[in-house]
Amino acid sequence: MFGLGSPSAKKLAGRIARQIVGFQSVMFRLSYEQLDIPKRDISKIEITYYSMSLVSLSVLFLSKYKNKLKAVEQAQLDVLKASLANSGSELNLDAAISQYQTRFSQYKNVFDDLVNGDLREPEMILATLFTNNVSQGKSAMPDYLAAHSIFAQGVNDNLDFAKNML
Repeated sequence: MFGLGSPSAKKLAGRIARQIVGFQSVMFRLSYEQLDIPKRDISKIEITYYSMSLVSLSVLFLSKYKNKLKAVEQAQLDVLKASLANSGSELNLDAAISQYQTRFSQYKNVFDDLVNGDLREPEMILATLFTNNVSQGKSAMPDYLAAHSIFAQGVNDNLDFAKNML
C-alpha cells in the first residue's frame, strides 16, 4: 500500500524478464563477434534458454525476496512466449518448455558447481556447453580467453543483478 516491503511477484517478474531479454541480446551479439559462431548457425531459442537459466539461477541463489520463485517462473514463461515467436524455431510452447527444462538442468549443474567451487574452470565448461547448444553442434570449442571473459562477465553480471537490483 505504501510501497514498503517486498515488491509484488508481478513487479519482480518484470525486472527479471527485462534482465533476461537484455542478456539475450548481449549473448546473441557475442556469439558471432567473440565466439565466431556464424549467424546462420545461431539458435536463438538456445540463447533464450541460456539467458533464462543463468538469470533465473542467479535470482534464486541470491535474491532476498520470498516471492522470487513465483516471479522467476512468471518471467521465464513471459520471455519464452515472446522469444519463441521471434526465434525462427518451429517448436510449440509445450515443446519449448520441455526443451528448456532439459537445458536448465544442464546449466544448473554447472552453476551449482561454480557456486560451490567444485570446478577448476567453470567458464570453459559453461562456454563449451553454450557454444555446442547455440551452434547446434556446428562450432568448435571457443577460444579460451574469449570464453573466459564472456562467461565470467555474464555470470558476474547476473549475480550482481540478483544481489543488487532485487
